[in-house]
Amino acid sequence: AQMTATGNDEPLADLADGQGNPIGASGFRRGHVSGTFFHAIARASA
Repeated sequence: AQMTATGNDEPLADLADGQGNPIGASGFRRGHVSGTFFHAIARASA
């Protein structure tokens, strides 16, 4: 799947790989609606 027209939608998140290297923005949000295909995994707390 792919976005065909994002309009003025804001990115949902800035992504990084498992080593913390930036991947870039992904997903979109408009008002209270968001959409994405990535899977978010929170960092472990110490």
